[in-house]
Amino acid sequence: MKKECGNLIGYVKDYSNKDFCDKEFSLEDAVVFASLAYLYFERINKKTSIFIKDILEYIDLINKGAIEQKRNPRLIRYISKSKRFKNIKVCYGKGKENRKDNFQFGAVTFCLPNKLNIIAFRGTSLDISGWIENLNMSVDNKTRCQMLGAEYVKKVMKKIDGNFIILGHSKGGNTSIYASMNQSRYFKDRIIKVYDLDGPGFKDNVYKLKKFKSIEEKVTRVVIKDDIVGCLLNTYQHYLVIDCFLFSFMAHDLYNWKFESGKLKIVDSVNSKTQRRNKRINNWISSLSKSKKVELIQFINDVTLSNNENTFKEILVNPLEFIRVLNYIKNHESYEKRMKYKEIVKNLINDNKHQ
Repeated sequence: MKKECGNLIGYVKDYSNKDFCDKEFSLEDAVVFASLAYLYFERINKKTSIFIKDILEYIDLINKGAIEQKRNPRLIRYISKSKRFKNIKVCYGKGKENRKDNFQFGAVTFCLPNKLNIIAFRGTSLDISGWIENLNMSVDNKTRCQMLGAEYVKKVMKKIDGNFIILGHSKGGNTSIYASMNQSRYFKDRIIKVYDLDGPGFKDNVYKLKKFKSIEEKVTRVVIKDDIVGCLLNTYQHYLVIDCFLFSFMAHDLYNWKFESGKLKIVDSVNSKTQRRNKRINNWISSLSKSKKVELIQFINDVTLSNNENTFKEILVNPLEFIRVLNYIKNHESYEKRMKYKEIVKNLINDNKHQ
């Protein structure tokens, strides 16, 4: 009988006594490191690296404002005592966020005792900046976050010897692919694996480019059975589908991915209803002109600016809150802008009618 581990915390507990010599790096470990990337290691004022066994000491500092702020401390408690993770060095924590220019970037490096190094990119934060940058991927050939990611990999690989695994969740997964394929041949040869964990795709068909082909065999891409994010702008059909406990945006959360017998639970395909919804959304985004896409991005920007108390994610999952924000826009924006936003909302509503 298969043992139901539950989520990634169950995985950390079950394999706490096996180091990376006993059990080699796996997709499940990539999920663990991707979750750690959401912590703000750049806030630790240390010139030298620290170890995972020490980060519990800084948990209040690095966890403030992070994704899954309530569940992270429990994960850190188990990781900091685990034979598998506790002696791993944490270094080069970096973070940038600019609300005005709508970009958000985070990265951290982990150095394993076996000379393997992990670069983990942070996904979209609770702040609107990262969400708008996700949408900018449908407008721009490259985003500020992607370029910072490529620069970060280059700088770290110059400083640290050995091979590397590049990974990230959500927007961090997209960044991991972009950063890896935009390196010199020498650095690409040192990258042994790239994990894109439910990240959105690219504006153009990047997957046909020579520079992507040069790393393709190293890429493992994951999407979630009942989620939308990993299917946005996605034309790359080689991926694993992971089962989850919840659906929609909540399925995107790493803590809600299902583990079974120490492995991520892989299923045959994305939920059929989710496939139809994702196809409609992608077709709609593709059909928009660049100016219309910019209007959509501005609409979401205005929605969140008028809602200081809640995050963009909370607005999406709370219809009453979304209506309140629309009423705010109705009373505070010009007639021309209200008409543009009315058209956007109409398209969104029509899409929901077909789900």
